[in-house]
Amino acid sequence: MTVAWFVLGGVFGLDWGMAVVAAAGGWLIGALVARGAWGTAAHVRRAGPRLLAAALALAAWLCGQVAVYLWTRLALPDSRLGFAERVAATPFPAYFGGIFGPLEVLEVLLIATVGYLAAR
Repeated sequence: MTVAWFVLGGVFGLDWGMAVVAAAGGWLIGALVARGAWGTAAHVRRAGPRLLAAALALAAWLCGQVAVYLWTRLALPDSRLGFAERVAATPFPAYFGGIFGPLEVLEVLLIATVGYLAAR
């Protein structure tokens, strides 16, 4: 999921389409958690695996954001600074605070909710 986030959001610059990626990623993570928890056996829905799926989905989203951040620091055009200086000049919290908006809120809600619901 993190690699998909990096490639689609960072390299290709997909914007609102990342909401679709978030929903698909949440479903994939939720389905994999459910498969790992129960396999094909019949089961009663429990909150533990569902919460784990939501947490893993949020972690994947955050790791994807960090990967995109590092990519933007690496591919910064016309900079005379090295990579470490670029990262120091704009730390992740400052970068993320500048880009966090309605799209990111939607992504977080989608990836966590779909991950939770898919881990049935």
